[in-house]
Amino acid sequence: SGLVSHSNKTRNHNNKSKKDNKNGNKDKEVLSDENDAVELGHSLRVSMYNMARTFEDPVTLEPMEEAVMTKKCGHSFSKQTLDEWLHKRPTCPVCEAPVAPEDVVPNYQLREAIGKYTAFRKYCEEQEAERQRVDELRQSKEKRKRKRRKQKAEAERRRWEAERRELERERLEWDRVREREKEKGE
Repeated sequence: SGLVSHSNKTRNHNNKSKKDNKNGNKDKEVLSDENDAVELGHSLRVSMYNMARTFEDPVTLEPMEEAVMTKKCGHSFSKQTLDEWLHKRPTCPVCEAPVAPEDVVPNYQLREAIGKYTAFRKYCEEQEAERQRVDELRQSKEKRKRKRRKQKAEAERRRWEAERRELERERLEWDRVREREKEKGE
C-alpha cells in the first residue's frame, strides 16, 4: 500500500506540475520529476530489500533455492537445508512441529515468485548500471566542455595579452619617436 499511496502522490503531484508548466514553470516540473524519481527509486530499493528478506531461508538466512514447504505447518525452506535439518532432527526448524520426509512438498508458487523477483532484480540492476553509465558519460561530456571552455578562455587571455604587449610596444615606439623629434627640435 506504500507504493500505491506513493503512486497517487506522484500522480497528483504530476497533475499539479502540469498546471504549473502551463504557467511557464518548466524548471519546477523537471525538479519535481527528479525528486519523484529519487523517492520512487528509494521506495523500490526498500521494497526489494523487504522482498528479498521474504525469500530468505529461515535457517541459513540465504536466498532459497528449490523452495519446499512442510505440509503440516506450511513453513518454507531451501530443499537442501530442510533435508539436512531433517536428517538430524525430524522437526520443523521454525515451529518444531514433527515433520517426516514425506510431509515435505515442492513450493511451486514460491519458486515462481523467487524466479520473478530474481528476474526483476536483475532488470533493476541492469537499469541502475545503465543509469550510472549514462551519468558517467554526461559527467565526462560536461568535464570535456569545461576543459574546452577553459582552453578557449586561456587562448583568449593569451591573445589579449599579446595584443596588450603589441600596443605597449607601439606606445613605447611612439614615445621614442616623439622624444627624437623633441631632441631635433631643440
